[in-house]
Amino acid sequence: MKNLDISSIEDTRDNDSNKRHAVSTVNDTQYQQPQKGFHYIPRCDGNRVLNLDLSNFIKQMPGRIQPSMMMSPTDTAMPNSDVEVLDALTFRHTSLINIFQTKLNNIRSVKEVWDEDNIRPSIEVLASLRDSSVLADILKIIVCKPKLLSLDMAQLLLPLVSELLFEIFEDYIVIACQTITLLCKSFSNLILSTLSIAENRNSVDLNLQERVNKCTLCRDEFVNSKSILVEMNTKGSLSLIVQETISELAVFQ
Repeated sequence: MKNLDISSIEDTRDNDSNKRHAVSTVNDTQYQQPQKGFHYIPRCDGNRVLNLDLSNFIKQMPGRIQPSMMMSPTDTAMPNSDVEVLDALTFRHTSLINIFQTKLNNIRSVKEVWDEDNIRPSIEVLASLRDSSVLADILKIIVCKPKLLSLDMAQLLLPLVSELLFEIFEDYIVIACQTITLLCKSFSNLILSTLSIAENRNSVDLNLQERVNKCTLCRDEFVNSKSILVEMNTKGSLSLIVQETISELAVFQ
């Protein structure tokens, strides 16, 4: 089994401190589907996401106990004592430590089952974790190693990647577009040719039918991703990436 190189992921944890989502819990009942119809995507300058409100960021963590003194973005009142200052700072520090410890644990969960000869178990773990930040990091590795991909992996990855398109962070959407583009370039010809053969066949072929089912699911996911991207309101360099992805997906009508 080949090891997953997570050194680059762990090294960037400090730089990610102001731009990552609060990690979702493993419990699917606590997971909230990203909201559609967003109109604003914060741009990443390499160190932080612009306009990220740390107070709201921390409040989004499920099951988090609020501190005795928690200033909101509109609260101009200053702390009355050093104790209140320490209370607020300690709360934020502890919350962020918990967030990144959870992310590290999730990365390690993926690493435990990582095998470059078969990444299916890793993708299944990613699907169960429902952690967008870890998914984005693992996708960056996969995009750099296209040999890891197969039609089966595309079928598993596409629904997860589509969810990243609803995130508000630019780097999540960028890696989602890069992954969709790579999958489309790698498997669009196979998908379209298989579906074409299936339409003209006159006999029953169980092996072919299994592949047809996979190709149909992938095609539907590509079409779904395309519709999401078409409705997306983006500007600047992200808009170019989105348009390039839409152009690549034009083969699926």
